[in-house]
Amino acid sequence: MQNPPLVLVVDDTLDNLKVVSGLLKKTYQIQVASSGEETLRLADRDPRPDLILLDIMMPGMDGYQVCERLKSDPATHDIPIVFLTAKTQPEDEVKGFAVGATDYVPKPINPPVLKARVAAQLALAAHLHERHQMLHQRIAEVSEERDRTEIERQRIHDRQQALLAITRAALRDLTPQQFLVETLDLLNAIDWLDIESRGSLFLFNRHDELVLVAEHGMRISQRMICTKTRQGSCLCGQALLKRQTLFLAEVSENTQHCIMGPLGVGGYSLPLTEGERIYGALCIIMPKGHVPQPGEQDFMHEVADAFSGLIRRRMIEEKLRINQVEIQMVRNEVIRRLGVAAEFRDTETGLHVTRMSQYARAIARALHCDEELCELIELAAPMHDVGKIGIDDSILRKPGKLTAEEFATMQRHTLIGARILEGDDPLIALAREIALTHHEKWDGSGYPHGLSGEAIPLSGRICAVADVFDALTMERPYKEAWPVERAVATIESLSESSFDPRVVRAFSKTLPDLLAIKARYQDDAIDPRELLPLVNQEQGRQDWIVWNERFSIGIDIIDEHHRYLIYWANRVHTAIEQNAATPEVAKALFALEQYTRIHFRAEERLIAALGRSPSELESHQAGHREFEDKLCELRLEIAHNPFIAGVEMLDYLRGWLIDHILKSDRKILTLPVQDA
Repeated sequence: MQNPPLVLVVDDTLDNLKVVSGLLKKTYQIQVASSGEETLRLADRDPRPDLILLDIMMPGMDGYQVCERLKSDPATHDIPIVFLTAKTQPEDEVKGFAVGATDYVPKPINPPVLKARVAAQLALAAHLHERHQMLHQRIAEVSEERDRTEIERQRIHDRQQALLAITRAALRDLTPQQFLVETLDLLNAIDWLDIESRGSLFLFNRHDELVLVAEHGMRISQRMICTKTRQGSCLCGQALLKRQTLFLAEVSENTQHCIMGPLGVGGYSLPLTEGERIYGALCIIMPKGHVPQPGEQDFMHEVADAFSGLIRRRMIEEKLRINQVEIQMVRNEVIRRLGVAAEFRDTETGLHVTRMSQYARAIARALHCDEELCELIELAAPMHDVGKIGIDDSILRKPGKLTAEEFATMQRHTLIGARILEGDDPLIALAREIALTHHEKWDGSGYPHGLSGEAIPLSGRICAVADVFDALTMERPYKEAWPVERAVATIESLSESSFDPRVVRAFSKTLPDLLAIKARYQDDAIDPRELLPLVNQEQGRQDWIVWNERFSIGIDIIDEHHRYLIYWANRVHTAIEQNAATPEVAKALFALEQYTRIHFRAEERLIAALGRSPSELESHQAGHREFEDKLCELRLEIAHNPFIAGVEMLDYLRGWLIDHILKSDRKILTLPVQDA
């Protein structure tokens, strides 16, 4: 039950206090005070009076002063004050109202009037108090709504700025890894979002498996959990099946196939979709027990949309780049095969043009030519003898020495090649230059135009040495292969007559590299007893696979093949680990695939020459075909989704190469003690 209102009666006369108290005590709680000072003390403590009946004429502090003090104090300002006084002149009442009184009751007191005035003032005070409370409540609500609006406005601003920054980042040439890190950093900068700045990106491969293509803030053991998983078998997979954003405040530690489980945290799994196309999922780690803020899930959905847009755009760009690389590689292969076609009529070998072009590149590098020119020389050199297509077989394949007339006819192949290779394309123009001038001699005694010295283009001078070195050291229909020492001595003796002395010095300087190239691309069966000088393989301690002596199987040429395979595997690894553009990965993988075929065929010829059983050879060939098929599959995977190239590819390459060299090759190629 609510207590009755408290009325404070103030008068310096005891009888007046008794009379007023007696009139009101049945209806109200009564307090009395006989001075202004006592009034102030009682009014300033709890419970405060609901109404004060105040005499004006008192010793010390009079009623006017007391009223002024009470009204000046915020704690007592709203207490209604009614003057009870014998001062009834109009100016007295005016002064009373001026200092804050709410009513004026003259003495002698009329009891009914006093009771009515007290009741009216208390009712009015209660009404005003209720209105004040309602007003304060409304002010608080408005203030709270304003704060909420400001918070929401700030969050909308933060979201817009973050999405704008993410969208701008998506327009830059970033890899998925770089874009993931930048996105997580942008989200982490939003105070109210409270993310862990850790996450991962999964995309589908050709087999409908989610593959981890980018991560940030994860340990290796955590990354391996989701290297590859089937759709639907984890939180991200569930998000993709339902095609909706999923949030868990905490993932159980025993949750299978979930990168969040071992972390003991929660997070978002965001499907990356665009129309009917599903690219994969984005996982963003949140602190354990995180409670999503209003609009947070919508914001995360917008982040996923930005990621989907990036993936779509970058996939289109990367596929276009890969297509361009493939077109370039096909063009290069057509050029090489055109050179092979000319050589095939002469020597029935397809590897002369490969060796000669790589010799030319090595010599150009030793001359400190820029890398672009070195590469262009390697691509153009295979067409150096394309003009032989126009020379009769009776001359090309004649086992003995040519007559003067036949030699004059043979010389025409340079002019025929130049006519075949007319064009403005830089590669074709350089190929024409090489075809026309690689038989010119430093002293002017060459053909077809008798150019001398530096009037002969550098490309022609380089290819002249490269062509002669390969011609001397490889068997031809009309001659046996010369020993390397004799070929080198002959070339060095022709310096300043047939060859540019500077090119000959570069040739001698890079001879170990040339011998490695010769070993890699042999036409005939490998001699297991042939020894090679130590070659600089450009490998270091930081290489992914470092060649060491435990990889050696005791056959120098096969060891060189294996070194070269490892070199290209390292190139693939470097391209992936350094987030190089996907075409760089595709180039390295294509080169590895090309050389793998050459190595496997040479190795299989050696196995047959060593007299191994047909079943052993077939088993080894089956392993070779399996690896070739896998490389082809990896290349197709990159074409399907350029961002898949990653951990799975690298693990397979390293595992297969090391296992094949240390086990399979060592077992079948190890020579008997008497043959070693």
